[in-house]
Amino acid sequence: MAMALKSFERLAGSMLLQAMADLKSGSVKHRGLAFEWLEGKNDDKLSFVHCCRMLGRDPEQVRGVILRGLYRDSAALAGGRIAADHPFVDAVN
Repeated sequence: MAMALKSFERLAGSMLLQAMADLKSGSVKHRGLAFEWLEGKNDDKLSFVHCCRMLGRDPEQVRGVILRGLYRDSAALAGGRIAADHPFVDAVN
């Protein structure tokens, strides 16, 4: 049972990381789907809220960290510099 839980935790973490990559992608479709998943409030299996809870994280806090990181990176790119770190990765570590 412990092994299965670890597998689900890895899946939840991977889903969060994929959503973050999709939010920064050039694909309007991928960005839209990632925002829709990120903004979801339900606790269905494999929803954003469910993934955060499987990782022992507060969904609202993780959502805020991801969005702040995304906007900060966007501002850094627009300003001609790239942010050195990615704080939203800390939300899933």
